Amino acid sequence: MTRTSVPLLWLASLIACNCASNTEAKESKPVVTDLISVGTYEVTKHAFRRQIEISADVLPFKQVTLISKVPGEVKKMYVADGDAVRKNDIVARLDQRDFRLAVRQARAQLAAAKAGVAAAEIGLETVTTKYGRLAELREKQVISQSDYEDIAGAQRSTAARVMLAKSQVDLAQVGLVAAKTNLSYTEILAAFDGEVAKRMVEEGTRLNAMPPTPVALLVDTSKLKIVGAVSERDLPYVSSGSSVAVTIDALREKPIETEVDRVEPIVDPRSRTAGIQVLLDNTNSNLQPGMSARLTIDLGDRVSVAVPDDVIIRSEIKDDSGILFVLKNDRAERREVRLGNRQGELREITVGLEPGETVVRGGQEKLKDGQLVKVVKKTKGA
Repeated sequence: MTRTSVPLLWLASLIACNCASNTEAKESKPVVTDLISVGTYEVTKHAFRRQIEISADVLPFKQVTLISKVPGEVKKMYVADGDAVRKNDIVARLDQRDFRLAVRQARAQLAAAKAGVAAAEIGLETVTTKYGRLAELREKQVISQSDYEDIAGAQRSTAARVMLAKSQVDLAQVGLVAAKTNLSYTEILAAFDGEVAKRMVEEGTRLNAMPPTPVALLVDTSKLKIVGAVSERDLPYVSSGSSVAVTIDALREKPIETEVDRVEPIVDPRSRTAGIQVLLDNTNSNLQPGMSARLTIDLGDRVSVAVPDDVIIRSEIKDDSGILFVLKNDRAERREVRLGNRQGELREITVGLEPGETVVRGGQEKLKDGQLVKVVKKTKGA
């Protein structure tokens, strides 16, 4: 190798090194992107009026399906759908011929049983008189011991027949009562003052006793029961006498302010809820059983972390949870929070945020977890 070739090789190597260094420098240079402009909100606490809203059903104050206790053919229906009835009004009458015959037969059997008692008592009186006379003769040893024992046995036997005849009277009396009762069952009566919601049979229908044939549905709607269920979490705050507002969806009127009438003493292990009942006066008949209702129960005040409702990403709200972004060192941190009650524009956060933290308010829909942001507007809770 000549002397002139060495410097040339060195120069070529130097140029190659410089080119490589320039390329690495270009590749390692960070790419600058535009920051997303956002607004922020400093989290504070707020006193929430805690309420729960429950879906409920409107039911009659009383409801009963009238049935026949005895089988038979319906001879007469006295009511139609919607008719008002008073307690013990006749709703339907069955064919009574067989039942009246049964009463006559029971009376005849009772009369025969009483006659049997009378005959037995006469026989007992006769035997007792004879027994007394022979007993005197036996003391004088006029008659034999066997004759005396015969009359004594006859006296005991006749007394037993009297007792049997009297028991037959008791049995006949029970039979007569049963026959009269069955006859009374041929008239199906209204159980209370109310209204016939539905007539279920027509004249000529054959009714069964087992299984019983429904005759009519009777309801009392002078008052109505509004029935719903409270979760076990809220149950300690609800009791008889708690204030409640009842909204009837179909009427579109202002809520009716009243009180809880009853809270069931047990929790359903499947739904983890307990039933509650509210009574409403319905003398003007505005409400109808079967309507839907909503019960709003006031559970008192609770101080909790709160944020404006528009902080939460709309598309991420699921039941009682939601997604928002918390600002940490100019980066947006995606966070799931548990949602509570709503009051005005504020939403209660029960889990996931602390007072003093800063959340993104405005522009959060465009953010990704960990993304750098530029704050252009700051607000703070009152």
